[in-house]
Amino acid sequence: MKTELIELIGCRGDTLRGVLSQSGMSHQVVLMLHGFERAASSEPKFKHLADALERAGVASFRLDFTGCGLSDGNFQQNTTSTYAEDVRLTLSYLKERDFLPYAVVTHSLAACVLASLDAETQEEFERVVFIAPALNQKQLLRYWFVKNHIKKKDPSFRVTWGNYAKFLDEDAFGEDCARADKMSKANFVGAEYFLENKEKNYVEKVELLLHRALLVHGSGDDTVPLESLPIIFPNQLIVKNGDHELERPDLIKQWLPDAVKFLVP
Repeated sequence: MKTELIELIGCRGDTLRGVLSQSGMSHQVVLMLHGFERAASSEPKFKHLADALERAGVASFRLDFTGCGLSDGNFQQNTTSTYAEDVRLTLSYLKERDFLPYAVVTHSLAACVLASLDAETQEEFERVVFIAPALNQKQLLRYWFVKNHIKKKDPSFRVTWGNYAKFLDEDAFGEDCARADKMSKANFVGAEYFLENKEKNYVEKVELLLHRALLVHGSGDDTVPLESLPIIFPNQLIVKNGDHELERPDLIKQWLPDAVKFLVP
């Protein structure tokens, strides 16, 4: 497979990077977008998918958002809106090189990024694969807040989508969203992301895509539970015992062949 490291300028002037995997003379491209703090350039699920598409004669581009993976920039300044601008710039770049980005694969938060694009841009994608889409940010952010809070107090207690609301302190949640000193294991995380999303459910903004979309979701995903999606996908593939990443070999084996069939023109 012929691969090329691509560099372009992102929404804040930093260098974005991604991996273009080409196949033959086809200029049709599947765009791949990663989730929060991930990297599409190196994640196994995207690499396996790119390889399988190449064998089917389809090119792909695995984009790393600003401050993620191979791309430069300050992760702390990232929001769903800035990620969406990175995507718009990437689409323009690909078109300038005479590529046709006809399909997109999103994981987790990237579904919200896709939802943040204008309707005209969304229409350009003939096929969409949502992997564990974290569309219901309003409730998910509260769910994750409760999980983290309870874990510090009692690591043995299991917080679920069905019981988290009983333990939610809305005032404490609001204060936590506004904090300027939040850190993950690898990055400072800016308050802007939380303030932008704490009252947002992006489901309505992807409803027009459902007729040409495939949902891939793990039945055991406790990061973005399947129950968090207040919407029915006509085409869906539920991975038995699948977690949020869906990257273990036994899990990839369940969903990858059908996803490739769905994406290949």
